[in-house]
Amino acid sequence: MESRAIALLKEAGQRGLLLSELVQKLDHSASDVRNIVESLKRQGHVKEVEDQQNGASTIRLVWQGGESSEWNTLKGCPCFVCKEIEQCGEGQPITPWYCGKLNTWLAERLNPT
Repeated sequence: MESRAIALLKEAGQRGLLLSELVQKLDHSASDVRNIVESLKRQGHVKEVEDQQNGASTIRLVWQGGESSEWNTLKGCPCFVCKEIEQCGEGQPITPWYCGKLNTWLAERLNPT
C-alpha cells in the first residue's frame, strides 16, 4: 500500500492530493493511510499543506521528492508507527499473532493484487 501511495502522490505533482482523496484511491481505512503518511512525513518525502474545501479546513499532501526507504519502514509495516507497541509481545495484552493491522499488512505482501 505504501508504494501505491507514493505513486499516487508523485503522479499528483505539486497539486498534491487531499488526504481524503488518497484514502479513497487506496481503498483502505483512514487510519492505515494516515500511518503511511506519517511515515513518509518522518522521512521528509511528504509535506502537509492546509487547504480549504467548501469552506472546511482539510489537509493536502504534496510529494517532496526522494525515494522511500524500504529498509526503515519495511514498506509500511504497521509495527513501526503503532501507538500500542509498548503493550505488544508475548505475554502482553497485544500480540503480533493476533494483530489485525499486522496480519493485513502481511497478507498484502503474500497475496499482492
